[in-house]
Amino acid sequence: MGESQTYIVKLKPPSVEEWRTWVQMGYLGSYERYAAQAAITAGERMFLHGDLGPHCTECLAPSENLCDYPVGEGKTCDRALCDEHSKGIAADTHYCRDHWLMWMDYLASQRGYEVLNNVTPLGTVVKP
Repeated sequence: MGESQTYIVKLKPPSVEEWRTWVQMGYLGSYERYAAQAAITAGERMFLHGDLGPHCTECLAPSENLCDYPVGEGKTCDRALCDEHSKGIAADTHYCRDHWLMWMDYLASQRGYEVLNNVTPLGTVVKP
């Protein structure tokens, strides 16, 4: 039998979305009751064993995302990241911390302003 991988997950604070998931699984308590219980363990770490895919490169949590920063020749960084360590910059587009900082520097630059100022949002009709 193969070795089991170990992941370390930081427990999140209560959220309405999590409560709704619990309700769909059969939880009958109110949000207030759920939030009070979840707040007790928020921020603590939990160890999980099994094969949940690649580890986040910043911590030992299961990775949820890959860095989508373009690195040339049609390739992206692809650094494995958990939700806590990935920076969402658009729908289903995430950057690692280093590439997010580079992106923010670009956005703050004159060149970034000129390029992004000329972008026409999808669905917008441009009159000649």
